[in-house]
Amino acid sequence: MEKDKIFRLLLNYDDNAREDISIVSIVGLGGLGKSTLAESVFVLDKMANNFEVRAWVHVSKEFDLGKIGSAILKSINSSINLDNCSLQFLQENLKKELAGRRYLIVLDDLWEEDADKLERLKQMLQHGCKGSRVIVTTRNQRVVNKMSTGVLVNQRKICPVPNSDQINLCVLSTDDCWEVMKQTAFGPDDDKSDLEEIGRKIVEKCGGVPLVAIALGQVMSELRTVEAWKKIRDTNIDLGHRDHKDTLERLMLSYYYMKLEFKMCFTYLAAFPKGFVIDSDRLIQQWKALGYIHGDDGKRCINYLMGMSFLQISRSSAVLDTQDVHNRGHG
Repeated sequence: MEKDKIFRLLLNYDDNAREDISIVSIVGLGGLGKSTLAESVFVLDKMANNFEVRAWVHVSKEFDLGKIGSAILKSINSSINLDNCSLQFLQENLKKELAGRRYLIVLDDLWEEDADKLERLKQMLQHGCKGSRVIVTTRNQRVVNKMSTGVLVNQRKICPVPNSDQINLCVLSTDDCWEVMKQTAFGPDDDKSDLEEIGRKIVEKCGGVPLVAIALGQVMSELRTVEAWKKIRDTNIDLGHRDHKDTLERLMLSYYYMKLEFKMCFTYLAAFPKGFVIDSDRLIQQWKALGYIHGDDGKRCINYLMGMSFLQISRSSAVLDTQDVHNRGHG
């Protein structure tokens, strides 16, 4: 339903619309699938056919206009030399590259609440053709509220869609969360009879957050005994308010039961910022040099962490058919 709504908001543009460029916001707790939802729309062939320019920018907590501008320009025109360039250079070239072109830009994981900084960001993006779209994913409704203020919004140059069209993601029902966990925890031919009842109790610890269900399901797939699953079921965690800290606490349960030989590899990823693109072979070499893994364990560990959704194939490198992964940084 949400995907269809975004699809409609992106493609149903009107030359007589009051605003030139619309901002579509996806709001929800960490781990609910905001980025996954945005990506599922971003990669569609219809988007390539309807938007001359597409760019994906991972923003995160460190709001840096220079980095955001550079990432967009790099996606549009990789031949531009961006080494040590000024913010003015970025703005001038963005104006040149975006002018007269309909674009789709995703600002993933936006945290900034400063209205002045957000106004400068909108100024950077205002030069697209009418019908251009910006998708913002954020955990914070205040970010969306601040995006709705400023000179450019008043001029209808670039402004968020009405609140009724905002995408608000909610936690999953227990049954839906179990369906997510079950896909990871069980193979297609597994006998589920002695484990399903325990699994349904474990899923209550996920708080309806699919990322937690996937991470726990991956751990459960490696611990295929009734005793192991009962241990996970009986581990106490605080089921307090559903906020960012609560999501991290739920994820700690999957870390606690993670394979011992992979724990050090996982904690090593804390050295990289969220969204950092890492060459998988280089990462494996670093793990080996530190003595965390041996032999062919590197690829097993990469696949294990990808199965937990703690790593994923990077969008930029997937086009080049390389084996880069990036750190999702969910804590």
